[in-house]
Amino acid sequence: MRELDSTKRKPGWFKMCPVDFLADRNVERMTLEEFGLYNYLLMRGWIDGGIPVSLQEMGRYAMLRGIPPKRLERLWQSVKICWVPSPDSTVFINPRQEIERKLASDYWEHQSRAGKAGAEKRLKNKGADVTADVTAAQPTFNHGSAILDPDIDPDIEHTPCADAGGCGTLLPGWKPYRPVLERVARSIHARHPSEHGRRDCSVAYVEKKLAAILKHKRMPAAECEAYLLRIDRNHAAMCASDDWRKENGQFAKGLRNYFAPTEERYDVEPAPARKEPVRLIA
Repeated sequence: MRELDSTKRKPGWFKMCPVDFLADRNVERMTLEEFGLYNYLLMRGWIDGGIPVSLQEMGRYAMLRGIPPKRLERLWQSVKICWVPSPDSTVFINPRQEIERKLASDYWEHQSRAGKAGAEKRLKNKGADVTADVTAAQPTFNHGSAILDPDIDPDIEHTPCADAGGCGTLLPGWKPYRPVLERVARSIHARHPSEHGRRDCSVAYVEKKLAAILKHKRMPAAECEAYLLRIDRNHAAMCASDDWRKENGQFAKGLRNYFAPTEERYDVEPAPARKEPVRLIA
């Protein structure tokens, strides 16, 4: 089993979106017993960085030891479709779970950078000369006062510090869906038809428009990630549609046009592309 670094060991939990999870046709087709196996393996995969490729090795997990090998193999047939090979040939991983692992890693990396930057700023401020008169003129605040840090940018969204102990100190807000927004923007930009000037903006512009769409839709932070992934799926389906593929994308919408927030074209789920009938040899 692959070794996880200290960043990836945090946290001991992972996010699960019931809407996406149960909407997956592979999950919906599982029996209750197969569903239980899948959920157990997801938890083991999060803790261990994946699950064993070998069914014999998998059967050594504590909760699977009592299951006969043939029965475990039968259950695995419906569950294995949700796992893919990893760079380690002995390990399977779940693609969605690896997205969540990357999000957790990005979050803790952001927290680490913010902590180091804050420490450096405090050390710098501590070395500044402050006269006794100015110090004496400052009002004394008790622990319960709402003190705003003058170094905080007022244009940045802020959230109360959970460990502030009621002191009211504000810290810059962290948007956990930001890495997904960036990846979706890159995916959409790379996928959009480039002929006839249809890819008429940059990745940064797409990121900006996705953020504007979230604001326009008044999307709660907890639902932003799932909604961004839905926009990505809609765009992929649109790019695969007959209308957009015709004449090398001549009839596709320009990327700027497609992401106009108030037009809400990104919410349209197109019909599946028409499949050509199979011609049989007479």
